[in-house]
Amino acid sequence: MRQWSTVFRGLANPYRLRIIELLQRNGSMSVSALTEALGITIKNTSRNLSIMQNLDILESEGRDGHVFYRLNHRLADDIRQVLHTAVPKG
Repeated sequence: MRQWSTVFRGLANPYRLRIIELLQRNGSMSVSALTEALGITIKNTSRNLSIMQNLDILESEGRDGHVFYRLNHRLADDIRQVLHTAVPKG
């Protein structure tokens, strides 16, 4: 049940839905690339990324002086399926 509530909290914001869509399509993206794609401030992007990471929806990796985010590969298959079907494709 905890994972389902995590998914629903993670999907409760249109920018977070868009982040999931972008990461599904691109695999991983830097904060600056996500900010540009979303058309919002870096502060707002970072806040949404932080929320999603705290909910274990995302994981991050620092490289080349940037932080890159991707969907958490440890999400259960049923939750991945919900994310896949709930988030519109480009």
